[in-house]
Amino acid sequence: MYIINSNTDPKELMLYIEKDVGDIMPILKNIPMSDEIKFAKDASDVIRKCLWDSHITNIKNRISEWYKCALIRGINLSEYDVLSAKRFLIAFSWMLGSPTYTDDVEKLVAWDVTPRKELYVKNTTFSQRDWEAELHTDTQYYPLPEKYILLACHHKAWNGWNSTLIDGRSLFEDIKVQNPELFSRLINEKLPFRVPSSFTRSGTDDNVELYFAPIFSKDLLIRYRKETIEKWLVFMPKVEQEKYNKLIEDFEFFLRQKERILEFWLEDNDILICNNHEYLHWRTHFTDPERLLFRIRFN
Repeated sequence: MYIINSNTDPKELMLYIEKDVGDIMPILKNIPMSDEIKFAKDASDVIRKCLWDSHITNIKNRISEWYKCALIRGINLSEYDVLSAKRFLIAFSWMLGSPTYTDDVEKLVAWDVTPRKELYVKNTTFSQRDWEAELHTDTQYYPLPEKYILLACHHKAWNGWNSTLIDGRSLFEDIKVQNPELFSRLINEKLPFRVPSSFTRSGTDDNVELYFAPIFSKDLLIRYRKETIEKWLVFMPKVEQEKYNKLIEDFEFFLRQKERILEFWLEDNDILICNNHEYLHWRTHFTDPERLLFRIRFN
C-alpha cells in the first residue's frame, strides 16, 4: 500500500499519455448525447480506438491498487471546445467504470466546476463558487458516495490555485492508535450531511434533504465535509451543536497536520482521478472567472 503525504513527489502519481484526440472529436460529435450515460456507452468504442488497452489498464491499476489515485497528463483536451472535451471525458469515464448522474434534474454526468454568474439557490456547493473548497470527500450526503472522482482541467485559473490531497487511510490508522476515544466517536456517531440544493430531487432550496452517517465506517473508510454538516447544525439545540462542533474540531486537529498534506498544481489538460472513499481533497480560493474543470463521478 502506497501512502501519500507531504513528502510524496507529485510526479509519482503522474501518467503521461501523449495523445492528440483531434481525429476522434468529429466521430464523437455525431453520436447523440441526449442522455449522457447512454452516450458514454455508445462512444466508448471510439475511445478504445484512441487509447490503447494498456493505458486503460495502467490507469485502473493506479486508482485501485497503487496510490489509489492518478494524475494523467498529455491528452490535449484544452485545444478543443468545452462540449467536445466533455464528450471525450464522458466516454473516457465509461472505460474506467460506471459513471453516474451528478444531479437529479438535468441528469448531467460531466459537471462544470466553475464560478456561476447567476445562482438560483442559497444552499450552494463548492463547484459553483470561487471560494476555497475545504478538505472534503464528494457526495458525502448520499448513502453510498461514488468510489471515484475525475477532475479534468480545461482552463486553469490565471492567478494560480493549488489542489491538495490527504490520504484517509493513514488518517484513519493514526486516530485509531493515538486517540481511541475520538476514533470511537468518529465511527459510531452519526452526523447530519445536508444535500446542496442543486443536487436535491427538486433542485431548489425548498427541498431540504439530509443524510446521517459517521465520518469513519468499515464499508466506506471516510466521508466528510465540514460545510454540509454545519448547514444543519445551526438548526439543532445548542447542546447538540457544541457536542458535534467539538467532534469536528478534534477531527480537524489530525486532518490538517502538515505532514499529511500533498499540494500540487493542476495544469491545462491534467486529469486527476482518485478514490473518493479513501481520499479527501481541497482547493484554494481563486478569482479567475474563466477557470474551468469538469468533474465526473463513477464506480
